[in-house]
Amino acid sequence: MTEIYCSKCGQKNAFTENYCVKCGKILRKPNDYKIGAKITSFEDMFTQKRKEQLEEIPLTDDIYELILTNIYEIGKKSIKKDGTTALEKVTDVVEAYAKWSYKSKGGELGFYTANNIKLDDRLNESSQIATLIHELSHHLLAEIFEQILMYYWKVKKTYELEVFVQYVLGSGTIRLMNEYCAHTVEGRFIPHGYQNYGSFNSILEDKKDEFDHDIVFVSLVLGNTIAEDLIHLLEHFIDEKLRQEIKQQYNKDQLPPSYSQIGMETTDMLDSKSRNTLIMDTCIATFDKAMESPDFKNMLNEFLETFKAYNQ
Repeated sequence: MTEIYCSKCGQKNAFTENYCVKCGKILRKPNDYKIGAKITSFEDMFTQKRKEQLEEIPLTDDIYELILTNIYEIGKKSIKKDGTTALEKVTDVVEAYAKWSYKSKGGELGFYTANNIKLDDRLNESSQIATLIHELSHHLLAEIFEQILMYYWKVKKTYELEVFVQYVLGSGTIRLMNEYCAHTVEGRFIPHGYQNYGSFNSILEDKKDEFDHDIVFVSLVLGNTIAEDLIHLLEHFIDEKLRQEIKQQYNKDQLPPSYSQIGMETTDMLDSKSRNTLIMDTCIATFDKAMESPDFKNMLNEFLETFKAYNQ
């Protein structure tokens, strides 16, 4: 490798540089992120040693930025700019990170599970664009959590690790954080007036008797904070020119705007230390739950089989 791209501005830098020559951001390099063994069973994952590794050092901004840089590099190296329409260009971005395919039934516009995005082929192109960005955001959020665990445990990615992260991000108020984050990222790249927090509101309504108001608020703000990181990452691929093409597609599809959910957007953000602490607390709390419950591993093993089936 002779150059490295900045995760903030996209500038190409010589590999010998430690800071971006354009914006001054610290450059993190692959040799800072050493991985070795693989976790191939949940018995191997849920050990006292691995718990201690999660608690040994705090998640720092340098580690977090390293992970964002790695994720950016994955997309930069993998993207194939074959698309000509706005939808095709967005699918180019999606395909740099995840698998996707059409579905033809079910009430959901789309969904994400086991590294796979499913999209309803009956949607108009504007709705397909919004849905793909939304579901890609779920995937990138999972990637952040996966790479954090890979960093702390010094392991390669396996289905077992991905399954654990899927459970973390689908549980309790973290599921709300996950959904709010995806809605917020989606909203950044579509025209004003088409933002929709429907699935977030649906989860909140279903669980309103279970969720503490203050915890819900913290989850929402954490989702908004991480969404900003994902937005900055995706802006390298969905630039202003493509955003204008997306806007033109909305005009072509003649979808009526609705401003009823604009109020769901928030400007509240966590500082980086609070963001990092909450991320690690979430991973550790779920890890402790797994350590304490014999049935937890059985449940994850069942999900593992589904996960493998999606990725055959």
